[in-house]
Amino acid sequence: MRLLGKRVVYDIHEDYVSSLYQKHYLSPRVSRSLGRLFGGLFGTLERIAARAFRCVLAERYYAERFPRGTLVLNYPRLESLPAGLQPPPAPGRIRLLYTGGHWRDRGGAVHANLVNLLPEVEVHLVGWCKPSWAEELRALAGENAGRLHIEGAGEHLPYERILAQYTEGAWTVGLALFPPTEHYRRKELTKFFEYMGAGIPVLCSDFPVWKALIESVGCGLCVNPADDAAVVGAIRWLDEHPAQARAMGERGRAAVAERFNWEHELERLVGLYRTP
Repeated sequence: MRLLGKRVVYDIHEDYVSSLYQKHYLSPRVSRSLGRLFGGLFGTLERIAARAFRCVLAERYYAERFPRGTLVLNYPRLESLPAGLQPPPAPGRIRLLYTGGHWRDRGGAVHANLVNLLPEVEVHLVGWCKPSWAEELRALAGENAGRLHIEGAGEHLPYERILAQYTEGAWTVGLALFPPTEHYRRKELTKFFEYMGAGIPVLCSDFPVWKALIESVGCGLCVNPADDAAVVGAIRWLDEHPAQARAMGERGRAAVAERFNWEHELERLVGLYRTP
């Protein structure tokens, strides 16, 4: 198409090189082999595309590889935000929400194990996962599996169903306790901004990029996901300090309304399309 005089836009929505090491449906050995085999090839093809096409970058750190690209970040639409803040759960009733696909690299085991660490907690995992993974998580929860709610095992839920979860209950916190991996530690997860837009405090891993975002807004807490005591302490603090937790939710919601929304990003995308 470039040879025909057409302008071509390359949408770089994923880090394909590092994602080769994150194929959860493959064994770690096979995944590593694929990464070594195809990582260089993908990298070369992307460098060629970056010189020939206009690049749209969905993550900030992609600019290190594509400095001429245009940042258009994957923020939620304002129209998808709930109409108002939900009331917090009653004191002592701790309800934790995770939305999106989940497996080990996305903290599935960490999130499910919370029912074993806190006797009053309910964990809701809403998003696609393999049925075998859901059974593994229920086995991990053991006698506490009745407080682990998994929706989406073997089923790709429509996005509208994910959004509906934010208003279908009073949530103590939105979870993103991922173990450290090269693929996720530098991403700004879309779920952060969905939690923020719904006025739900965020509890996430203390990766530098994540911590800088959450603490700059003041919309949640960041902890070492491998430190059970730190995770439990953060959850209990949010439960025992409802006014501060609500203020976190309000700050997150305001930040999405002002900055972290698709309408704001759309201006840059349209500007790119209109540039000769």
